[in-house]
Amino acid sequence: MHKKINSMTLAAIFAAIYLVISALSLAFPFLDGIILVIMPIFATYYAAIYKTKEILLFNLATLLLCFLVTISDPFFSILYIFPTLVVGDLFGLLIKKRVPYYTSFFILSIIYLLTNLFSFYLTKVFYDIDLLQELFQNEGFIQNFSFTFLLFFSMLEAFCCQKIICNELKKFHLSTFYETSLPTYYFIIVIVFSLLTILFLFLWTNLYLLCFFFVLSLSIFSIKEALCMIKHKSIIILIGLVALFLAAIPLLAFQKYLYLPLLILIPNLVFQIVYFCQILYNKKRKNLK
Repeated sequence: MHKKINSMTLAAIFAAIYLVISALSLAFPFLDGIILVIMPIFATYYAAIYKTKEILLFNLATLLLCFLVTISDPFFSILYIFPTLVVGDLFGLLIKKRVPYYTSFFILSIIYLLTNLFSFYLTKVFYDIDLLQELFQNEGFIQNFSFTFLLFFSMLEAFCCQKIICNELKKFHLSTFYETSLPTYYFIIVIVFSLLTILFLFLWTNLYLLCFFFVLSLSIFSIKEALCMIKHKSIIILIGLVALFLAAIPLLAFQKYLYLPLLILIPNLVFQIVYFCQILYNKKRKNLK
């Protein structure tokens, strides 16, 4: 009973904060960005410590109250409040399930990507502004990089949100933990998406560049880990950059710019497979001992 009273009291406090920020955002539109980054803190904390039923009641009550406060713009709650609740709930669940920090970051990035696409769709439905068409149906450079830009923006949102939330949650004695080693599913995801990137080269340029950027972002961790274990890092990096430059010259000369990412993707794919096999071999050898 005491825990239930605490959950109801905390839900009322957090809902009141949502109400105040929503009212201020209608008066000062520049606060919309703050809502998307700051507001998930409260939903994250609530989702991290309470059960599903309490979380759903909190979300429903918050949405209903915010809708009543922002009745002059009835779609405000769906476009701004609902995504922050979704992000906060899922991030809180990741913390509750003790999902490691970097894994949480990429999951959070995907969540932001999906909520952004959802918001774009609702913007067309509610306000007849087709942001999806502007992003994905323009010819040339903008169309090719629209998905990549959206993923980069989502990652930036996730990075800011995660940093702020993790710092604030420490005050409530909640914290995330970092990976001590790269998990098996990490290499599987990198290898699968690398192969998908090559496939999408012949199907859809937008997805090809999106997958390449995603693979590149993921690969940073294994490359960083591998470099920490070898000597003469500077020489190896220099040789790699020179080889990359020399390989790029023919593609640049014949204006085959679309194939430039393959100069990074294919060597990286080989590296990930070899490194993954080495880790599996070391684990097997360690178990035999």
